[in-house]
Amino acid sequence: ENLQINYPSAIEDFTSAIEIYPDYIYAYWRRGDVKFDLEDYQGALTDYLRCNFNNVDSYYKIALTRESVKDYLEAIKEYDRIIEINSEDVVALRKRACLKSNMNDFAGSLIDNHLADDIIQKRNSDPLNLLL
Repeated sequence: ENLQINYPSAIEDFTSAIEIYPDYIYAYWRRGDVKFDLEDYQGALTDYLRCNFNNVDSYYKIALTRESVKDYLEAIKEYDRIIEINSEDVVALRKRACLKSNMNDFAGSLIDNHLADDIIQKRNSDPLNLLL
């Protein structure tokens, strides 16, 4: 059985929760997810920025939303934050490389792709990774 999400109702519910409890960050987070699914990227971004948890998951959501509105420079800044937390985050490196390429920063893109390749090669050559 497929679950159908009633997006307008979900937005109403999260908005009601926010009106009653304006500091209920989870409601902003989830409402942002619904808005993102509805391709209301600016609305999603507003909600995500309201509840930025200063962690990798939060930075990813903000970066992906900024990408969706083609705000590549700000998306790159979010990926920078992720990479500051974990310099071996291959996904963030690849996403940042792609955005740099979109902005014609081919040298920067190449550097990020090489960093990601080096990390992958290092992981593949480490026998302990087979245990993970």
